Amino acid sequence: MTTRLGILLSGRGSNFLALHRAIGTGEVPAEIALVLSNVAEVPGLAKARELGLPTEAVPQGDFPDRDRHEQAVLAKTAPGSLPKLPADASPPDSPRGKLIDAPGVAIAVMRDGKVLIPGQKLSIAEGRQLIEEQYRRALEAAGLGRGPAHPWPLYIWADRDAPAASVADLLIGASDRWSFRLLVKGEGPAPAIDADLLARPAVKKVAAATPPAEPEATEVLARHLRDAAEPCGAVSIAIAASLTEGGPTTERALLAGKIPKAVVSCGCELTDLDVFEYTMLALSGALDKPLKWIDMPKIPRGEKRKLQALVAK
Repeated sequence: MTTRLGILLSGRGSNFLALHRAIGTGEVPAEIALVLSNVAEVPGLAKARELGLPTEAVPQGDFPDRDRHEQAVLAKTAPGSLPKLPADASPPDSPRGKLIDAPGVAIAVMRDGKVLIPGQKLSIAEGRQLIEEQYRRALEAAGLGRGPAHPWPLYIWADRDAPAASVADLLIGASDRWSFRLLVKGEGPAPAIDADLLARPAVKKVAAATPPAEPEATEVLARHLRDAAEPCGAVSIAIAASLTEGGPTTERALLAGKIPKAVVSCGCELTDLDVFEYTMLALSGALDKPLKWIDMPKIPRGEKRKLQALVAK
């Protein structure tokens, strides 16, 4: 399969253009999936648009500090909003894991064959219905120019010990609508988060009160986020806009971009800025361990093995 690349630039994009030429001549067997810039209007980004490549601008000046800016950049190529998973849950291992190069829709399958999404625990049949609903939303967003075109990545976070047959059942009837990607372990620990923030009493209290998994985890975090953001109308508007302006593949990136700008521009005082920041990080997946992806392995009909057994070493 062709390697998909994400390009970061902040000027004329000379290296990007050289790479694009090398791809065009076949010298480099890859394709450019996204061109990102920390400056809204630069020649390199304009050239990428002329070439018909997907582009995104995440201006650094829109964010209060470098950390928030980097989180927004990462959100542009995150797999999607993953549910809070039990501490003992673990994705498959694979040496073939690829860097996540495009946002999509994410859904989890656990050892008991149940499906998890943020705030909900579903049956396989309910999970299939959810995938169909997300397809319709993605199709509508693409038609309105508010989201990427088909095909969209469907990221499956499946426990390594989940029944492979449950994963296959979940994906019945969706192969022509999605590009199936299985999430596997990435390298390194969870992204570094400001230790001072995590040590603050209000944040420690929220963290201690948050259940370890869905559906209760998201419910508790969302409640604390609403309470912390209640005085700021700009934040509430930004959250609502993020969930309605784009499709399911762009929600997380919109949130990462709109929320910090709303906080900076509003000028009002949130009830608890520390709790607000922590719950935003937790709900956006910034505290999660890194992941990569592989093409979904073929699962034979009637497969009895666990998923890890089908993932090539």
